[in-house]
Amino acid sequence: MVVNLILINLILIYCLDISGFIQELEIGLAKWLKVKEITIPKPFSCSTCMTFWCGLLYLLIANSFTLPWIGFVCLLSFMSRTVSQILITIRDVVDEYISYFQRWFF
Repeated sequence: MVVNLILINLILIYCLDISGFIQELEIGLAKWLKVKEITIPKPFSCSTCMTFWCGLLYLLIANSFTLPWIGFVCLLSFMSRTVSQILITIRDVVDEYISYFQRWFF
């Protein structure tokens, strides 16, 4: 269950914060509806909110809606901004290593 909640957190952070999906969706909806600008409201555009609500939904479905699990979901949602920065840092470090090795071998 811990792994599933962490994976839900990572998937939501990637989709909402890192990939740019929400921004592209807002642009596409604005063009489709022929309006100047559309903003997708919270909780649908916020990884913290979505982690919290999807985590609670998962606990309900898994029949594990207890205070310790709710607390763990709250901790995951609270840490979503930090996890997002960690993922971006990992990507940047990997990009630096790739650039370094490309200079030496290619």
